[in-house]
Amino acid sequence: MKLISSLANSQLKALAGLRYSAARRKTDTFMVEGAREIAQALRAAYQLQIFLFCPSLYSKLGAEIAAEVQAKYRDAQLIELSAPCFNALVMRKDSDGIVGVFTPRAHRLEQLVLPKNPLVLALEQVEKPGNLGALLRSADGAGVSAVVVLTDAAADLYHPHCIRASLGTVFSLPIAVASNEEYRALCQEQQIAVYAACLSEQAVGYSSVSYKRASTILVGSEAWGLSEFWQRECTQQIFLPMRGQADSLNVSVAAGVLLYEALRQRSL
Repeated sequence: MKLISSLANSQLKALAGLRYSAARRKTDTFMVEGAREIAQALRAAYQLQIFLFCPSLYSKLGAEIAAEVQAKYRDAQLIELSAPCFNALVMRKDSDGIVGVFTPRAHRLEQLVLPKNPLVLALEQVEKPGNLGALLRSADGAGVSAVVVLTDAAADLYHPHCIRASLGTVFSLPIAVASNEEYRALCQEQQIAVYAACLSEQAVGYSSVSYKRASTILVGSEAWGLSEFWQRECTQQIFLPMRGQADSLNVSVAAGVLLYEALRQRSL
């Protein structure tokens, strides 16, 4: 077991760099703060590479997880940190005295196994990690079959803000990353309807369509909305009525309304 008590320690500085996507991609690792989120990652069998802990900062749950890791995860490197070093490493004040460094997963579309009558949440170019995490939390709450992240760039599912906003559900949800064309082909092959949330003359009220069949609820970027590709290729455009001055809801709130309408219909 290793002890780091100097803020100038090179390994500590390298680990702090995992706050940034470039370092996560370069090292093929990501950092998780907080007992609840670390417990979720361990429960989902993510590979733990490094476990950092500070006994003087333990919460009750943090102490329990630290004891479990030290007893069961013999392949992980264990590093004790002084309180100043731990506080310099973490972004959150309530990190329970523990941090885990894990190996990410690929989230390939071809690995996604859907049930017979799936309900999928698809996200096109959701650019803010906090929004992405909140969307995953809503998807988990509604019991979706999977989440598909549609993007031309690498989706940063392991950004600290995404992990925290998702409450660790990023580790337990079936998630795939795909291009628009790849996901359209899957929907055509498996006869999955795509209901695209957008404001247009073709859109109908979100509660006027049936989500009881195999369905995808598709939401897009708050800044740009859905692409012309999905406005053209979707089964039906849908909208949420806005009664005030704002013309739209936060994307995670909108998705939550749509998902729970689908859940309501499927529960009837």
